[in-house]
Amino acid sequence: TDQGFSSIHKYLGFVIFLFCVGTWWKACFTDPGIVTKQNVEDLCEFYKWDEQIFTAQMCQTCNLMKPARSKHCSLCNVCVAKFDHHCIWINSCVGVGNHKY
Repeated sequence: TDQGFSSIHKYLGFVIFLFCVGTWWKACFTDPGIVTKQNVEDLCEFYKWDEQIFTAQMCQTCNLMKPARSKHCSLCNVCVAKFDHHCIWINSCVGVGNHKY
């Protein structure tokens, strides 16, 4: 029984490793929620300004209206909706599109 128990650990460890690599891969290649001319109106409607913390303003670099909770990433040179941070492990921003990974 010891031999069967150790093989379960070996395969279970490999499955967990594949899951972790798959999640990392998904986070790396999923759009973080880049604000573009095509989606800025929808994002501004979805992420409304509260006029206390988040006020309507233009991004000085992108020249687009910034939805609430969006920031311009100086490393990626794009505005990201619901910006959290720029992650060096995935070499991308973490935003509304890939925050769950």
